[in-house]
Amino acid sequence: KVSFIFWVPSVFNLFYRLNIFKEIKPEFLKNILFAGEVMQADILKYWMKNLPKALYANLYGPTEITVDCTYYKVPSDFNLDEVPIGVKCKNSDYLVIDEKNKKSKKGELYIRGVGNSLGYWGDKDKTDKSFVQNPLHEDYVDFCYKTGDIVEERNKILFFRGRTDSQIKKHGHRIELNEIELIGAKYQEISNCCALFNSENNQIIFVYDSKNNFETSKIKNFFRSKLPKYMIPDKFICLSKLPLNKNGKIDRKLILRNINK
Repeated sequence: KVSFIFWVPSVFNLFYRLNIFKEIKPEFLKNILFAGEVMQADILKYWMKNLPKALYANLYGPTEITVDCTYYKVPSDFNLDEVPIGVKCKNSDYLVIDEKNKKSKKGELYIRGVGNSLGYWGDKDKTDKSFVQNPLHEDYVDFCYKTGDIVEERNKILFFRGRTDSQIKKHGHRIELNEIELIGAKYQEISNCCALFNSENNQIIFVYDSKNNFETSKIKNFFRSKLPKYMIPDKFICLSKLPLNKNGKIDRKLILRNINK
């Protein structure tokens, strides 16, 4: 009689891949929340189709701000191609800051509010890099947490766009690996995926699992129709299942280590 679940999207993806709702539909499930990773719109729509009366919400927030600072309550007629991370929670505020330390519609997300921790225990250097004075003024102490997440604000709603540490430079082009993942996730025959950068040979690697076997040329052509040439992955690897870490997220470090062996 479970009525409330709060999972990482990888678990929702498992239900989607195995088509579990074909066998059973939980009749008591009323509130469905998810956080920790990007939720693919197709997977969310699959759940909403099978459990249309439940409340769905996407929560966002790093551990350092204890722990959610934005949310998106999914409308029953949801038809977007991506799931927003939403609007700010009570007692929380955010800034979107560009590379010139100016307020912008797209840039790194800074978090303000009572949820912010005081820093990392015993690690002043890391604290000083991540917990900084509000770059928009110096009038009073106003510490913000630099999330390292790139977001875009549209109509006062935030959309996740990637990570500052997953932004790479290749042949003079700045590339967000998350943008490649978002496109790959839209390919119907792919269940789960991630984009990695192998700095040893300057290659973008697209790793995915699929319910069906298909020729690599098909996914290459799909990317060619969606992305500029410099963003198309150099190598494609199909796994039976993408490994997950203890938090249920894709273990990118493990995949990259195995590739480099």
